[in-house]
Amino acid sequence: MTRAAPRGPIAEATAGLAAWLADTTGVTVVTGPPLPKEPARSALVLWPLELRPERATVGVGVREPFRFRVRHLVLPGGSPDAAAGVLDRILVAAVAAGEPTIVLEPPAPPLWLALATPPRLAVLLDVAASVVPPAPRPPLVREPLRVEARPVRPLHGRVVGPGGAPLAGVRVQLSSTGAATRTDAAGRFSFAAAPAGERAHLRLRVKQHSLSADAGPPSSEPVVIHCDAKEV
Repeated sequence: MTRAAPRGPIAEATAGLAAWLADTTGVTVVTGPPLPKEPARSALVLWPLELRPERATVGVGVREPFRFRVRHLVLPGGSPDAAAGVLDRILVAAVAAGEPTIVLEPPAPPLWLALATPPRLAVLLDVAASVVPPAPRPPLVREPLRVEARPVRPLHGRVVGPGGAPLAGVRVQLSSTGAATRTDAAGRFSFAAAPAGERAHLRLRVKQHSLSADAGPPSSEPVVIHCDAKEV
């Protein structure tokens, strides 16, 4: 038995809209371009026309799905009165459900010319679609994990500018651990755990400038980092 190939986002959006239209109108839905001749009285033609942008969302540390909308041409067949009745049911149901999105724009004249069919009563509907990026696969652990205990010490200090004025909001990062903090109104910063027995390398970000500083051997005295006027 041959397994059917999974649908893509555009095909899925079109199939979902076709099922919704069939349930809403009770008529047969034909997916395909409109034919030059008038479709059968009971047929409702559905045809995806174009892709439209969707408002993007921004996540933190997570790749968000790529979102877009598929615009469809919905063309009821039969007499003008019958077509208007079908469109009435579609519009009322879409407004009540809040989806699909009704596009209050008439199909452009070049569209009818390209389809080689005379202009008829129709509506454009937008359906949301998305492409979900695959989750990153973490690398395999091929060696036993090693736990190493290292002595640590607290580290605190101040960042000052010309004349000893405190600098607030400076980003201070401890290179050995990657921990970062920002200075307070008095220019103070602190780290609860810095490697003991070695010099601490600090990276500072001051008004779009990156600075480096080394804290000396372990001491209870606060580290004072002076930023030159040209760097601030």
